[in-house]
Amino acid sequence: TGFNHDGLFLAHLHSPGRHRYSGRPDDRHAVVFDMRQALEQNSDIMSAQETFRSNYLFSHNILIADSEKVAVLEQPGGEFGRLRTDRSRLRNELAWDRPERIAVVNCFALYGYSNTITSRDYRRWYRFRKMAKNSRPGHLSEVIKIMTDKNGSIFNVLTSQSVVFIPHDKRLFLYTVPV
Repeated sequence: TGFNHDGLFLAHLHSPGRHRYSGRPDDRHAVVFDMRQALEQNSDIMSAQETFRSNYLFSHNILIADSEKVAVLEQPGGEFGRLRTDRSRLRNELAWDRPERIAVVNCFALYGYSNTITSRDYRRWYRFRKMAKNSRPGHLSEVIKIMTDKNGSIFNVLTSQSVVFIPHDKRLFLYTVPV
């Protein structure tokens, strides 16, 4: 997770894949180094996503935000990623319909990806959806209300951190468990 002086924000999120990588590790890039390069060389979502053109060893989602928009780069291991916005076509079983808002759980939501969704991912996704229904996009108090939800579907005893980043004034709120 990181952000730059232009307000570009990137967060790496694990998303399990269905199959193990079978190629040689020396022909792959480490996504965290490409994230650093994206932050050093870009100021917006569209230019930053171009940095992630490698086939990576593991599946992941990268939340990308700039001062205007937010998106998720969904990238199964061994494949090129696809950018998901608040208006993207999603898997049939994942409804969203929340303009100017986006959610990320540990699976791929875009239409056409193989099923990596667990029952926990469903519960988290639909809790995010419910809480985002009446929220105002981009308002810090609304985002913090979602991030500190006590229902247990989104955050629970296994949650180690949650992050809120406000790009226009470069404020980062990090909630972590004690070490």
